[in-house]
Amino acid sequence: MRGGGFEVFGVKDVMRRLDQSVLKVDALCKAAVSTGCAMVAKEAILSMRGARSGEKYKVPGTQNVWHTASAPGEPPAVLFRRLSSSITWNIENREKSMPYTFKNGTGIATIPATGTKPLVVIGLVGTNVEYGKRMEYGFFGTDSKGRTYSQEPRPFLFPALKRKQGEIALLFRATLKKL
Repeated sequence: MRGGGFEVFGVKDVMRRLDQSVLKVDALCKAAVSTGCAMVAKEAILSMRGARSGEKYKVPGTQNVWHTASAPGEPPAVLFRRLSSSITWNIENREKSMPYTFKNGTGIATIPATGTKPLVVIGLVGTNVEYGKRMEYGFFGTDSKGRTYSQEPRPFLFPALKRKQGEIALLFRATLKKL
């Protein structure tokens, strides 16, 4: 007995359109993540403005300049703007293999994308100053330079993210409607 067969037309066109869709989704996701990161960074910077309720001290090396530090739990107080001006954001793309799958008459066949690898888009907001992590999380002990600290956290990044969470969710909902 001779087996039957079938022929599928237009598979290459379908694959091309799928690749175009992946690129569109990727671009929209990158834009939304980038906007969300910018919102969090701005919120973190703004949170450092204003008066604080911590210890008041004379700024070393000055004649009569006084500064009020932040109290534990408050965002860091700004003295020289080094921390606040160092807050940046970036997005990272991480490739993720995502083959297209369809059912044919004998089971499941997987066809890899025609050169397009979907990306996982990750947004990062932070600082590169050495004391940024200590301010966010606190630090008790001796650091790698031999300095001893007993510092409660003065978080500024995570609270900024929490305050912007709702707006970021709305941003992603609006992005999904564009698809």
